[in-house]
Amino acid sequence: MKRRSLVKRLCCLMMAGMLTVLSGAEFTQATTMSTVAKKNSGWSGSKVPRDEAIARFYKALVPSFQTKNLVSDSQVGYMIAPFDNQNVCLDVWEESKKEGATIGLWDCKGSNNQRFMIDYDGGTYSLKNVNSLYTLSFSGNKVCQRLQGYKSQIITLEYNRDGTVCIRNGYGKYLDIEGGTPVSGGTLTFKEKSGSSSQKFVFKF
Repeated sequence: MKRRSLVKRLCCLMMAGMLTVLSGAEFTQATTMSTVAKKNSGWSGSKVPRDEAIARFYKALVPSFQTKNLVSDSQVGYMIAPFDNQNVCLDVWEESKKEGATIGLWDCKGSNNQRFMIDYDGGTYSLKNVNSLYTLSFSGNKVCQRLQGYKSQIITLEYNRDGTVCIRNGYGKYLDIEGGTPVSGGTLTFKEKSGSSSQKFVFKF
């Protein structure tokens, strides 16, 4: 498919409301830059030609359009920020590569311990940390990273009309912020769906 056709298709999807997880600025940047430099990802930090960047972006959106859930290839490491304070991100504390290490909130800096891949395995999706390659889990009443294989690691990403995403685990509980205030050093949990903004997150490239 030619680049012009891809851009036209992406624009149609956006107008239809299928791209609500991306802000207008992010969409424009992804489709208009002559080259895209992806750091800390499967793109090996090299500049990617515009056509290839659009092709990869489109590839990630096709299953998104079909399933109504955000889907990515494993080359994209997202930073996940609370809607109410996008200056902090999900962070594996102390850049730990140990199983059981806490995942909380910390000032966004773009390092690999703050980047998560949307991993597909055996028909289910999970969030895998780029730095440790452990999976976001809920164990012992805390959000942490563990080896894959637990029901709490299965996730569904639910779109909201305001461009945010709610993260639901295999037990039907939603990622939430303890105390509801998104600050650096804040802790995370999973709770019943409340509709609160503390359960809304933004995925950033």
